[in-house]
Amino acid sequence: MSLAAAQLVIARELGFSNWPRLKAAIDDAASGRGVPAVVAASVEGRLRQASDILRADPGIAGRSLLAATVLGDADAVREMLAADPEAAVAIDDERGWPPVLYACYSRWHQIDPGRAPGMAEVVRLLLRAGASPDTNDGGRPRYRSALKGSVEVNNPDITEALLDAGASPDPGQPIGEAVGHRDHRCLRLLLSHGARVAGTWALGAAVHNDDPIAMSLLLGALPAGAGEAADMATQALPEAAADASLPVVAALLDAGADPNASGEGGVSALRLAVRAGKDDTAARLRASGAEDSTDTDRFIGACLSADREAAGRLLADHPDLPGRLTDEDRAVIVDAAAFRPADTLALMLDLGSSTRSSPSRALRSSTSAATQTAAAHSPARETRACEERPQLAGHHWFSPTGAHGRDGAEYVA
Repeated sequence: MSLAAAQLVIARELGFSNWPRLKAAIDDAASGRGVPAVVAASVEGRLRQASDILRADPGIAGRSLLAATVLGDADAVREMLAADPEAAVAIDDERGWPPVLYACYSRWHQIDPGRAPGMAEVVRLLLRAGASPDTNDGGRPRYRSALKGSVEVNNPDITEALLDAGASPDPGQPIGEAVGHRDHRCLRLLLSHGARVAGTWALGAAVHNDDPIAMSLLLGALPAGAGEAADMATQALPEAAADASLPVVAALLDAGADPNASGEGGVSALRLAVRAGKDDTAARLRASGAEDSTDTDRFIGACLSADREAAGRLLADHPDLPGRLTDEDRAVIVDAAAFRPADTLALMLDLGSSTRSSPSRALRSSTSAATQTAAAHSPARETRACEERPQLAGHHWFSPTGAHGRDGAEYVA
């Protein structure tokens, strides 16, 4: 057996995927770098490195309060605090953090879920020894607090321990981090302890994450009868109609959102839904009393949904429609080209070159700019679409045009 093969066998027997990882972990332990390295890796999300260090040095928690803290070794923490109670609130030199912040930002419950109870017990030990449940770093360089950390790393056991000890649920808006998790336990805990929803980015985060459960929980926590839930739902509806799924939109409408709410530029939620090709959302908005959209909206929605039949029918019924496309309309098409399915780009190419429908320069401009945007984001996809349509090569509308994308890029004629 070669040396390399023997080293690989030894590494794998010790739980490492290769010899260099085993050697690096042993070197850290032997040099004394193991403790600061495992602490830093645990709170910075370098989970593999943290695991490697512990595997190479299983007794590391017994040599450092911070190591025992991030690892959730409650027995070691209890013993060290008994010998030095003031260590519970001592500030370290590396980050200027006391131990409780390290406990709350540690991700060891993600590496080994069995450590979660010990990590929560460590926090309770630190609190009993004098740490504050509202501990924070003063916002250097960005605000970090015990509660915000436990929510950010999605540790509901620690979140519950802090809230039960009296932590304020609002500083730093941990509710925003809670909405980012599909596991809603931290969100439920925050809301049950009176976390504020109004004036935060929580509803916007629920729209962004397309999470109807979080949306319902947030709206349900707003004061009943004051109209606050309906007002906030109305504000969130246009973005949800354009970007989120029907269940999120339904939650907003159920909370009293105005179905005729408008977003930026005065474009209604219904028009945004139609332009995004969200037929189910558009139907729900109409059923709730939203005023109907325009043929331009329906055409854009058909294009972005790659609904060739609907787009062709609209052009046949409204031959002047391409000429009525505004800069904003064209920007919608240009921007969408980067992220929509290939069928969308193919349809736009075909519409832009169709002699039957005789599209105006506006439609050809939109098609050309959309092609360029798609090429920037996915050159192979744009190339395939053009190769499949060799008759389009050299047509002047593939040269830059006067359309703009929302990123500010200009395509000059």
